[in-house]
Amino acid sequence: MLESLLTIPLVAILAVTPIAAEAGTAAVHRQDLARSYLHLEQALDQVVLEPDRRATTNRGVDALTMLFFSGKLAAAVEQLDGITADVLGLREDQRAAWLGLAAQRCEVEPLVTLAGATPEVAIAMRSLVPGRELPQDTSIVITGPDGESITHAIAPRLRLHAGEAAIVGRYEISLRSRALELAVPIGHAFVCAAPPETTAAALNARLQALTEAPQLPTRPQDRSAMRSRIGLLTSTPSTSRSAEFLANPAALEVELGREMALLEAGQSPWVGRTGDAWRTISAMSVEVPVRQFVPTGIAAEQRIPLIIALHGAGGDENMFFTGYGNGFLKRLAQTHGCAVVCPSTTLFLSSPVVFDALVDEMAACAPIDRSRIFVIGHSMGAVATGSIASSRGAAIAGIAMMAGFGGVMSEGSPPAYVAAGGLDPIFRIDAVRTGVEASRGRGAAMELIELPQEGHTLLVSAALPAAVDWLLALPRRSQATAAPR
Repeated sequence: MLESLLTIPLVAILAVTPIAAEAGTAAVHRQDLARSYLHLEQALDQVVLEPDRRATTNRGVDALTMLFFSGKLAAAVEQLDGITADVLGLREDQRAAWLGLAAQRCEVEPLVTLAGATPEVAIAMRSLVPGRELPQDTSIVITGPDGESITHAIAPRLRLHAGEAAIVGRYEISLRSRALELAVPIGHAFVCAAPPETTAAALNARLQALTEAPQLPTRPQDRSAMRSRIGLLTSTPSTSRSAEFLANPAALEVELGREMALLEAGQSPWVGRTGDAWRTISAMSVEVPVRQFVPTGIAAEQRIPLIIALHGAGGDENMFFTGYGNGFLKRLAQTHGCAVVCPSTTLFLSSPVVFDALVDEMAACAPIDRSRIFVIGHSMGAVATGSIASSRGAAIAGIAMMAGFGGVMSEGSPPAYVAAGGLDPIFRIDAVRTGVEASRGRGAAMELIELPQEGHTLLVSAALPAAVDWLLALPRRSQATAAPR
């Protein structure tokens, strides 16, 4: 069964909508909680913890779930920041400074400045946690797309760039205190060549003209993806939709210009495209948001594996690319020469047709080896992985289920790698063992790996390297063909 409402893991915190603030603080949005969570994943990516500290960190992260469901979002941010400080091993004075800086929301007005204008914006700090204040010696560090940084004292208006005119790109905003040896990233601003809404309107007009020109052989998937990507061009991004608040409008206006030019020339912007990108894929009359990665350096005749990664409850298509393990899966994919696509898991629970459309589109755009299709899922994503393996097993060479179990399998099911955490309070290890043994009793090929110091959410980064190695070592699925419709 899927997790009950009261047992959705930490990634569910990232799905919240704004909730009323506690006295004296700002209302906490999904964007704020995502930032605190990403601080933790980035710290864990830099520090190797001893087993006891790793276990303590896992317990603390998994305990945050109940803070979310009781509406204590500021307390969730406070505890996340405290866990990150513990992971970083900060001294008492450093810890106090870290907690004061990390709790701040940076509000920038305007968020988007135009190139060539005086590069000055209004910057305000608002605490998300009661009682957390900025250290008196706090300074603001603004780093431009050219790598140049300016350090400011706290002031109502600040320059983004030392030059007389702003240059196009993303400007990272961090806070620093003398007690800390590191800057704490808390926000960003953008400089664009034109207002995002103006660029979006012009691109939509060109797309509409393209749609009305049947002589150009553009693919429907390309047009729908273009329409969705244009929707990310805004100077007021949503604080609850990660595709918007993670987007870089300065980079997007350049990318979309290139993509539109290709469409107008009758070419696909996605066929042969490498690297990391957000897009949508049409399935069942729905635009499925996905994050995709195709590795660079692939030989012209080479066929590559495809990994479909399904996030846990409350997460979204960005979790495996930006969250879990600080985007560990994408780095593994480049190393091993694999394509990866992470869609919205919820739609995978509704119909296997979404799986069919996803595989077909990825195979149309990249040199995918259809005999090496793999599915990885975490928590609710593990449940969905088991469901897909049951309905589309002939098209899947292997699956990996992490901190979750997708039901009893049988002979003929794809080989399965199961990673279970000894501290997991949601999918308890005894229950996972029982499911694995039942599947083995029915002839299923199952590999169970128990990680005693891991819990529910942080298990993903610990389990991914071995899981990917195990999947890629499997024999090709000889009967893997386009899934039946």
